[in-house]
Amino acid sequence: LPICFRQLEALAEEIVIRLATELSAASIEGSLKGGLRNWSVLQINNALRSSESAEFSSETHEDGCLITLLSNTGPGLEFVHGLNEAPASLATNELFAIGGQILQLLSGGLIEPLHHRVRSTATSGRMAILFFADLEPSLCKPWVHGEINRNVDIGALVRANPARHGLQARSELLPKTT
Repeated sequence: LPICFRQLEALAEEIVIRLATELSAASIEGSLKGGLRNWSVLQINNALRSSESAEFSSETHEDGCLITLLSNTGPGLEFVHGLNEAPASLATNELFAIGGQILQLLSGGLIEPLHHRVRSTATSGRMAILFFADLEPSLCKPWVHGEINRNVDIGALVRANPARHGLQARSELLPKTT
């Protein structure tokens, strides 16, 4: 595996294990080791200077995976919460973690996915390194039980959608809560 994948995988695994340990009543740290290897994706996006007039290169969405680690070389990433939006100001040497839909389910809804979008950069190019981390489906047992994950086969959600990052439609698979 490329060194970038291995390093991001190790970091994502450490974050996931710490979250699971903090949230879970059971000791599950050992069972999660190595659980990201076959279900995670490393993606590099290179948005060149463009004369296109589209306001966003990626509309508001949550990532359908467990967590996303990202780093980018320029402006464009924005966080969205309800009617509020805020540009993310990440230096080129910083890494940011975004919780996704699977994390919301594993945490029993305690950690919500971060909705975000990418504004088009017509005046400058932008490169982003994204590591979409997901667990082996057999390890996708809730750390916290709640209404949001009651009767949900989280592992089946991971298996059913190989392109599970950045898809709004994924939320349609989840049970509606009132």
